[in-house]
Amino acid sequence: MICRICETIDLPKYFQSEVNAHHWEDGYVGPSKDALCLGNLTQIYAKYNSCAFCRLVMNSIWKRWLSDGWLSAADYMRSDSKRHEKCYIYSYLYASNGEAVQGLLTPPSEPQSVVEAYRIGIGFGFSHLKTFDLGRIHCGDIQLLETSAAAIGKPRLFHGRVTDPSRVDMSLAREWLELCETTHGLKCDIPAFNLDEALPDPYPEDLIVADIQEMRLCRNPPGGRYIALSYCWAEVTSGDFLTTKSTLESLFCPNSLKQRWKDVSPVIQDASDVVLGLGERYLWVDALCIIQDDDVKKEAQIQQMDLVYGAAVLTIVSAKQFKQTEVYSGLPGFRPGSRKRTQSIEQVRDLMLTTTTLSLNLVVNDSQ
Repeated sequence: MICRICETIDLPKYFQSEVNAHHWEDGYVGPSKDALCLGNLTQIYAKYNSCAFCRLVMNSIWKRWLSDGWLSAADYMRSDSKRHEKCYIYSYLYASNGEAVQGLLTPPSEPQSVVEAYRIGIGFGFSHLKTFDLGRIHCGDIQLLETSAAAIGKPRLFHGRVTDPSRVDMSLAREWLELCETTHGLKCDIPAFNLDEALPDPYPEDLIVADIQEMRLCRNPPGGRYIALSYCWAEVTSGDFLTTKSTLESLFCPNSLKQRWKDVSPVIQDASDVVLGLGERYLWVDALCIIQDDDVKKEAQIQQMDLVYGAAVLTIVSAKQFKQTEVYSGLPGFRPGSRKRTQSIEQVRDLMLTTTTLSLNLVVNDSQ
């Protein structure tokens, strides 16, 4: 069910083109003076249990600020000073391939297609009035799920998908990696502003990697595939296993890492599972692949860190730095139950809609 105000919203129109959006010269977007007002937050929250669209609006707003500690719309309303602010909706272009996609959306024999996708934006105040704080103008998003895209004549590309609330979908990650390697070409292989002048970097020298299938260290041949891990060490690492001059030789034996696995950092354990989940075999991580008490070799590896990460198939990044009193719980989002963000999904008329993560910065913050 939806309320009387939300009944007036032409939802297909909002997801087919921009509606009542105002664009700033510096790239910000917000509601124009013609945007539909849903009422203030107190009025919208009063319909939280009776209107599916009002519920999405409230959930989108408080999830936008999840890092502030709010766990529900009720928490947000108790804590936020903007409960009497008027709330407006508009739609804006948020994704486009910018060019035709051969064979992705239509059979190769048919004309190529340019794909554009739109989201409903939620804002406080009018963005054409510069007295408003830019941070308050665009405060949430509502996205059409890909399963409903066809109902309004749109392809699935760029529309929302249902995510696993427990952990990352490794099958999707494999698809993304395959798509990158088969279609991006030099854009990812040799990143540069001018591809005509781009030159491949030299392969890192004397590189040791962990063979996750045989659970041992090995020398990686020039051009060999591996995945790299970038993470912050815990403040105290005395309990974590590290490669040293005294352990190096033994670690080249099959299953040698397995024997010490309980002492290996949980984030490295998780990264190893990611490697296998992606269908790969080798992992580079400094704690295991750099001899930690050999100052000469250690310095040589540090000096080629750019080449190590540049030559990797991909790099897993975990930005969280654990303090001495914290439990080192591995890769956020990978271990079951470690995801902080969940979707809110509602059916409004015949369309399935969902909340989104508004900012990439918030996603990165979840790994910290």
